Amino acid sequence: MAEQPFDLTNFNDFNWNGWAKRITDPNLRIVHKGGNYYLESSAGYFAFIFIDKPFLFEPHTDYALRFDYRSAARVAASISFWNGPAFLSVTLDASTSWTKITVPFSIADRPDQSMLISLRLADTSDGPPIDLDNLEILSVPPESKTKR
Repeated sequence: MAEQPFDLTNFNDFNWNGWAKRITDPNLRIVHKGGNYYLESSAGYFAFIFIDKPFLFEPHTDYALRFDYRSAARVAASISFWNGPAFLSVTLDASTSWTKITVPFSIADRPDQSMLISLRLADTSDGPPIDLDNLEILSVPPESKTKR
C-alpha cells in the first residue's frame, strides 16, 4: 500500500486551509501568479515564512510532510511539533524552480496525537522572497516504508 493523503494545502483561491501565521507579517501572503496560487514572503532580511497548523494524527502511524519551495537564495528550514524538538533543521539550496522536499516523521512515541506542526523558512541574506506551495501530510503505512 502506498502513502495516503492526510492533508493538502495548495493555497488555491487564497485558502490557508487552517495554517496560521506565527508572526504578523503583512507581506507574507498568498499570491496568484502564472495561473498558480502559492505563499510568498517579503524580500530582504525579513524574508521568512513561519506558519503552523494543528492536526489530530492516528496513533501508531508514520507520516511524511511534503512541500514545494522556491527561492533564489539559500533557505534555513525548520519543521517541529510546537513545544517539541525539530524533526527537520537544514539549509535548503537556492532554487529558482519549484523543488519538492519530503520529511518523514513518526508520532509512535508521542503520548498525544493532537499536535501543532510549525514550519519555518528563512532567508539568511538580503535576498528575494521565499515561495511555498503544496503543503501535504501523507500517512505512511508500515509496508511502504521498506519500499523507499
